[in-house]
Amino acid sequence: MTIGEAATATIVTDERPDDDFYFTFKNFGEHFDLCMIPLNNVADFLPFPSERNLVPMKFFALSGKLIAITVDKIVQIFEADPKLRNERHVICFGHAASERAIKMIGERLGLPLDMYVQTHSRFGNTVSASVPLGISVALSDGRLRRGDKTLIIVGSAGIAVGIASFTY
Repeated sequence: MTIGEAATATIVTDERPDDDFYFTFKNFGEHFDLCMIPLNNVADFLPFPSERNLVPMKFFALSGKLIAITVDKIVQIFEADPKLRNERHVICFGHAASERAIKMIGERLGLPLDMYVQTHSRFGNTVSASVPLGISVALSDGRLRRGDKTLIIVGSAGIAVGIASFTY
């Protein structure tokens, strides 16, 4: 179980037949135990006995390892996909778990840090609300305009990675 799974939903619809919306999603479930709030019966659902000291209903995370693996997976997926790596995006939104992770992704992908809309320092880790919050902030600040080539990069506990590219 991770935190915030049902906090928000961002729905993107295609408005035109020539819409350039592109999305890819990959799951690396073998890393499920890096971040969770285990339920009382967590042992009944683990595929193997856990070596972790999981206390029921107490948050557990190996944050450094989680971020490192997630960043690696995001970079691998992005670089392997010509539809993502060949586009020139002007603005980027992501999961605001940490500004360090955003910086790591940007550096490894060669994306300038100023293209990211960062919300962590203002609002903290807003989990699955990070992307809609970032879009709202960018619209309010005038940073997101119609016609902008937009990138969304999300990596979360589990590990699940979703990357979307579209013209706003």
